Formats: sequence, structure tokens, C-alpha cells
Amino acid sequence: MNSNYNIDYNDCDSDKSTMSISYESEQDLFEEVEFQDEMVQLTNLIKEKEFDIVITAIECNVSIEFLDILLSRLKYNINKFTVFKNGEIKSPLYAAISKNHFKIADFIISKGGDVNYVQNNFNIAKLLMENNLFTTKVFMYLLNRDWDIMMIKHYVYNFNFRYDLASTYIKYLCDKDLVNQLLSMYQKKDGISKENFDKIVMCERSFDIPYQWYYRCIYQNTYDQFKFFSCYDSRKSLKSKIEYIIKNFDEAEHPGFSTKLYEFFIQYKYNNNNICLNYKLMLDNNQVKRCMDKIINEKRNKLNNIIKECDIEKLICFYQDNDALMDNINDSNYDVLSNAISFGLPLNFIESIINLFSYSNFDYEVPKNIFAETITPAVYSLLLSRSD
Repeated sequence: MNSNYNIDYNDCDSDKSTMSISYESEQDLFEEVEFQDEMVQLTNLIKEKEFDIVITAIECNVSIEFLDILLSRLKYNINKFTVFKNGEIKSPLYAAISKNHFKIADFIISKGGDVNYVQNNFNIAKLLMENNLFTTKVFMYLLNRDWDIMMIKHYVYNFNFRYDLASTYIKYLCDKDLVNQLLSMYQKKDGISKENFDKIVMCERSFDIPYQWYYRCIYQNTYDQFKFFSCYDSRKSLKSKIEYIIKNFDEAEHPGFSTKLYEFFIQYKYNNNNICLNYKLMLDNNQVKRCMDKIINEKRNKLNNIIKECDIEKLICFYQDNDALMDNINDSNYDVLSNAISFGLPLNFIESIINLFSYSNFDYEVPKNIFAETITPAVYSLLLSRSD
């Protein structure tokens, strides 16, 4: 892990002696020496033990009284990150927060600990995020300790930023301001009209939602999350972000996104799941139609290539990946079976298509046939064979 960060090992604590101390576990060690003179000697533990006495004490959840005495007898940089031989990177405050020892964390802060401390482009929040220890409980603790969220800007403005963290932050930032303002008005006994109340709510519950969060909601079909985010976004901002996604989505980075986007458009078109939120999301209908048509045409071209290759496995995968769109792909303007027949594919492949796409009625008009006549697939096949 440490190979990815430029933390100077020479700048980290390394004051460890060769004194031998017998104990079965780190917890036992602190239980045995608490408030004894031996504690002074423990500041020079042997290198083989590979731990920092203060950090280890914190992780063992020692009493604050013990930690206070320990720190008073050491020349210890309370904010410094220590890099261990196994690659772990820790600081006292990180150790306390990562273990949810928040009382100890508050004590460390009272001794000069800084939640915003940076050492060689590294900080507590980044460490917690990298080690998957950044929980909503940790998040709320940091937010209430004057922590700068932009220290994890790279994670916040990211497709993978978790919904529980995103919603926690929005509620903390917006709802807190709203409640404070309403309480202030109540204490002053100021009257307020419904119109002004709505304006206050709209103003205080305003947050510039990263487009990546909407992107993820569409990709994962989490429309309830989409609705939550849009409640805090302005109509203009919401519209511009969805339009940006329409123009810039990356199918290579997120395979199948076009299918998810098409499903989203269907939800939007019929206002399923109340996506419009009383018409808050108002997209250009022509733009939506163009995008939907483009997605379907690209799907048909891909399907045609699979049919030409006569690859049944790819065909099955395509069907499974695009099951929700099949009624739109295979419609009056395009017919999988007719295309397969036109390519002169083997009967076993034709049979596979019939079974996979659940063909049962063959008495329908072949779309866009080369003979410009109303014919069925059977007649179409016969005419093609004769034209050869």
C-alpha cells in the first residue's frame, strides 16, 4: 500500500529499542502496565513488534486517563502518520476514528489533533476511504468536527461514491441549514406566509448534485435515489446534467449503459416512479426521441453483425443483455427472423432464433423487404431462394 504514496519513511516515528517484554496480546500488555512505572519503558518497544505505542494503545481502547499520562511522558507528534513495515499507514486520530473510538478521537483533537491534517498528500479521510472504513457514522463525526469534505473530492465527484454517504452529506448540509433558519424564525416569533416558506425551503435545500450521481442512478435503475437527489437540485441544473449524460455517456466504461438510459427514458416518458417530480425534470422531447432512436439503431446494427457471424452464443448474450428493449428492437421496422433469412443462414440457426425470440405467429408482414410487397417470412424466404 505504501508504494502508492509518497510518505517519507525517514519522517515517521522509528524510536524503538531492543528491550524484551513478554506478553500474549497487545491488550494484555496495556492491562498489565497501566499506571505503572514500566509504561515509560514501553516507549521503546522492539522493532520486531512493529507498532507505535500510542497508536496501539488507542486501537486497544485504553482509558483516556491512561492515554493522557502516556502522551505527557512522550515527545510525540499527535498528527504524524506512521508507516509500518507491513505497509499500513496510521496516525493516532486515524486509529481512533477507524475503530469508532470517538471519545478518544475527541481527546486527541483536544490535544491538537487535526482532522484536516495533511502529510505528503495524505490525510485521515483518504486513508479511511482507501481502507473501506468510511462509514456514515464516521462521516457524521468528521462533518461535526469542522472537516473539509473537499479532502476527498476525488471520491465525491465519482461514479462510485456511495448513496448512503451522498445522502448523509446532503441532509447534513441542506436540512441542517433549513432547520436552523426555521428555529431562528420561531424564536423571533416571526410570521411567515406559505409562499415565503416554500421559497426558504427551496433556497436552503439547494445542492449542486454531481452529474456522476445521476449517472449511477440511471445505470443501476435506482430511481428512488434519482428522485432524492433531484429534490435538492434546481430544475435548470438537473436538466443540464441529464443532457450532459445523454451526450457523453461511455458505453465502453459502463457496458450496457445505453440500455439503462433507454429504460430511463421510458420511465421518464410515462412518468413512472414519478421521475418528473411534478415536471421538475423537463427534457426536450425531440432530443429524447433522437437519443432513443439512435440507441435502437445501434442495437439493431450490433444484432445484425451477430446474425451475420452466425454466433448463437453471442446472440443469446445479446438477448439477455437487452431483454427490456426487445419489443422496441424487434418491431414493425425491423425483424430478426427476416434478417436471418436474408443472410441465408443455416436452418439450425434460424430455428434457434425462432425459439429464442419466441416466434409463434409467422403470418405477419416482413418489414422493409426488397420486393416491396406484403409477404410473410415463409414467402420471403422462398422469393429470396429463387432470386439466388
